[in-house]
Amino acid sequence: MTKALKINEYYLFVRWIATPEPLREPATQGEFQQLHKVSHQTLANWKNDFNFWEDVERELVNWGRERTPNVILGLYARASRKGDPLAAKLWLQYIHKWVEKTEETQIKEVGQTLAEIIKKDLENAKNRGVIQHPNHFELNPNGS
Repeated sequence: MTKALKINEYYLFVRWIATPEPLREPATQGEFQQLHKVSHQTLANWKNDFNFWEDVERELVNWGRERTPNVILGLYARASRKGDPLAAKLWLQYIHKWVEKTEETQIKEVGQTLAEIIKKDLENAKNRGVIQHPNHFELNPNGS
């Protein structure tokens, strides 16, 4: 086999690798080698190339994009017919860009104590009018 660059065969191999095994034509790498007249070493060299797996990933995304409507249909079927909560959650995340809400308290200064965080949160709540009767809360219980 010559060292000639086989660009077409390279991209056919990338596409072949990115295809799920049950859907591959030809079925095996050996059959691919024979059909496209490339050596085992050439395929090994391509697999060891830095860009090869990036090319495979890009092709896999393209392959999957075309099938997304079918996946969405399956997700819809599971969420609506079977009442699958995980399927319903995935549906909401994909279709409606839904994100679970989480509450977090951010510590902005290194070394800030829990008491300081609570004090600041209570002050913020008082300023926003969340606490209706500020006399019921003592912001400085130790007098500090």
